[in-house]
Amino acid sequence: MTQIETTGQLLAPTKKSAIRSVIAGTFGTALEYYDFVLYGLAAALVFNTLFFPNADPAVAMLASFATYAVGFVARPVGGLILAGVGDRVGRKQVLIITVVLMGLSTAAIGLLPTYAQVGVWAPVLLILLRIVQGFGAGAELASASTLMVESAPAHRRGILGSFLCIGTNSGTLLASGVWVLVAQLPKQDLLSWGWRIPFLVSVLIAAWGLWTRRHVEESETFTAVAERQRNATVREIFGGVFTSGKKAFLAGLGLRIGEAGTSSIYQVFLVGYIATLPQMGASTGTFALMIASAVAYVTIPLIGHLSDKVGRRTVFRILSGTQLAFAVPGLLLVTSGNTVLIVLAFIVAVSIAVLGMYAVESSWNAELFGSRYRLAGVTSVKELGGVLGGGIAPMICAGLMAAFHHWWPIAVYVTVLAAISFVTSFFAPETKGRDLTSSADSI
Repeated sequence: MTQIETTGQLLAPTKKSAIRSVIAGTFGTALEYYDFVLYGLAAALVFNTLFFPNADPAVAMLASFATYAVGFVARPVGGLILAGVGDRVGRKQVLIITVVLMGLSTAAIGLLPTYAQVGVWAPVLLILLRIVQGFGAGAELASASTLMVESAPAHRRGILGSFLCIGTNSGTLLASGVWVLVAQLPKQDLLSWGWRIPFLVSVLIAAWGLWTRRHVEESETFTAVAERQRNATVREIFGGVFTSGKKAFLAGLGLRIGEAGTSSIYQVFLVGYIATLPQMGASTGTFALMIASAVAYVTIPLIGHLSDKVGRRTVFRILSGTQLAFAVPGLLLVTSGNTVLIVLAFIVAVSIAVLGMYAVESSWNAELFGSRYRLAGVTSVKELGGVLGGGIAPMICAGLMAAFHHWWPIAVYVTVLAAISFVTSFFAPETKGRDLTSSADSI
């Protein structure tokens, strides 16, 4: 049970509640990223053939990535609606809704007929399910990170909040691992039935995530303000985010854009691009992503721990600066045609830079906002930043490649995205150790 003194002051979060929130958040975000990474891999490798077979190959790839982007467009809509609910009635209820929507929509994609079977209805149904998937994912990351950070002791928020990234990384590793296995099938079997297996597996992950979340407690921080929040309207909550909380919102948005954008470029676009290189197998990029995800089990908690020791801003600045400096060298390695060098590029860009920035953001974003609209603020930052950074990145990269037929415009795009987060880190305030029970609008 939550513990609140008779004076109304909140006691320090218990170890038990912190562990439960970490488990619930980690498994749920594993599902969310399994679904989204899986869709990205399928969009890069088979959806262009299955759902857009009559288009020019470049156009089919662009259309396939457009369906990927649709999910990111739907995420802010679902996120803003569900976050308003979460700031009024609690984080737990939102986490249950998101895991159900994600699991069912992803499994349904695995049951879809292809263009060869039903014609234009195939891409239409794919887009509709992608919208439902995006709607459900909208408040997932924000709700999970907010619950985990609010339930953690102040001096451990960085490392415990980073477990959200462990969840997303687990989803990435699971999706890429499953895809590597099904990609070993003969091409005809892969296109006829093999691609469906990874999507149907999401039902099992969703069931486990639902079970863990039904047994989690609401955060003590929210419980302390729950009575006041029930009387707040959704309009009042979001009005606060974009008025008195505007500085916190802009800071979080800038940090998110570079991380989300470079993440999508490596984990989605470049995975598909590598498959088009001479003498590269269809699963080489997926294999590199899988290795990078495995390495991240070491880098993520280490970076979260460092942010507890030296501060969010310093650690994030180093990581975003690394991504900025690595933009051109990284693309050189990716296009080298050498599997070892490709894996090295993914380790630096994904295991260290992308997932490191994301690990720091988990606690930093939650600490930027006051208790009156923390979930709404974190959701707005994550989802709007996800659209502007990650949602459109693969589509833009596909367009740049079709226009220039060279990797250098992609390197320039990575440089711009990383620079946005790097520059923002100089203006975002340090929040390590902030009192999360404060009703102040933002720091």
